Amino acid sequence: MGKAVIELEVKENIDWFDIHAKIRFGEYEISFKELRKLILKKKVEFKLPNGEIAIIPEAWLQKFGDLFAMSEMQGDHEKPVLKKHHINLLRELEEGNLAKVHMSERLRNLQSFSGIKEYPLPEKFVGTLRPYQKAGYNWLRFLNEFHLGGCLADDMGLGKTVQTLALLQAEKEKGKAGTSLLIMPTSLIYNWEMEAAKFTPELKVLTYTGTLRNKDISRFSKYDVVLTSYGITRLDVELFEKFYFNYIILDESQVIKNPTSNIAKAVIELKSRYKLTLTGTPLENSTLDLWSQMTFINPGLLGGQTFFKNEFLIPIEKRMMRQKTKS
Repeated sequence: MGKAVIELEVKENIDWFDIHAKIRFGEYEISFKELRKLILKKKVEFKLPNGEIAIIPEAWLQKFGDLFAMSEMQGDHEKPVLKKHHINLLRELEEGNLAKVHMSERLRNLQSFSGIKEYPLPEKFVGTLRPYQKAGYNWLRFLNEFHLGGCLADDMGLGKTVQTLALLQAEKEKGKAGTSLLIMPTSLIYNWEMEAAKFTPELKVLTYTGTLRNKDISRFSKYDVVLTSYGITRLDVELFEKFYFNYIILDESQVIKNPTSNIAKAVIELKSRYKLTLTGTPLENSTLDLWSQMTFINPGLLGGQTFFKNEFLIPIEKRMMRQKTKS
């Protein structure tokens, strides 16, 4: 078998990076998709068309392992892509001369990030934000600008609701933002109604609850915000799937900590331009709680569930067990 060669070029697309790869084992070329499948199955040997056995170089597993784990196959033709929240991975590949990376100046500036700028509060926002709330609002606006999802994990009573409403009012004032969906435990809906009326009276709010609710979701487009519960979302997920929201925001997002639960599966199916989660307790049982929530807001950021368990959950739990044994 001849020399094993891998050449990578990564180009920015609207919502992701396209991965262009030339992978050769001697005279034979194999696709990124095939190599990725082998590496994810931890198979380092495979048969070439001439019957020879090819061995994936150990250096490739070390240098490109994260790229293969974090990349995804997009569309009917299964083109390899990488989500934009993996920009640090691309920087490492570029700095190691392992890939040619083409990206906009805007994203390059994010790589030399020096801090979040001050964003003005929306004109029609009623009231003031405390300094730490303004910092949270600035962060939410920053995520919006760079098209990233986020988890606002402040303690209870620190104003997650008001910061989120300020963001949604800013979206309305941009014009043509569309409708945002807020999903929460039923017990919190009244509080969101009251806070919206107080701080963002310009927002048109629809409360979508109750056994006699009007299931014509086309009317959502007449509102800026739709408030609903986790229970209703689980029941009406097939309806919600048909509407493209601006934001989907989960309050008390630890509700979806179990990725196999019906509600976690339901919210993953919903479509929106942006996603946020709000919680005072992002971690309740194990680090897997984080995987489920992060997979909702930034799909693929922490890899697949098996990858996350092997790379993070198991090593963390082993380390905790060792610490407990020592003490």
